[in-house]
Amino acid sequence: MGKSYKIVVFGRSKTGKTLLIESLFYNNSFDDKIKNYRPTIDDIYPFYIEYEKGNKDRTHIYDTRGLENMDEQFIQYYLSFADAIIYVYNASIRDITPSIGINNNNLEYVKKDLENIKNKKEIKQI
Repeated sequence: MGKSYKIVVFGRSKTGKTLLIESLFYNNSFDDKIKNYRPTIDDIYPFYIEYEKGNKDRTHIYDTRGLENMDEQFIQYYLSFADAIIYVYNASIRDITPSIGINNNNLEYVKKDLENIKNKKEIKQI
């Protein structure tokens, strides 16, 4: 058995975070997901990546609720263990970083928190 990785997917509600994950890893149809939209609370998608014959790394993708529905403690929790972070946004929405009930916008908050955590471990930003 290889290493274990944790990837956290952030973004606003209805930006396609779950759709992206499920279409990439499970070949689920875009049309089915769009027609049957259900807001995500928080989900974990475990899978293995085989990179050499017989060598596999375990990966967990954490699909989060929309950032506008998350407080700082949830963001800090996810950032505390993330090996990588994917930030999904809808380019047609002008304000891609909504407020979460504080005066900081989410993307800047996530960036600052990442800088603080980087001293503890290396995090890959995608």
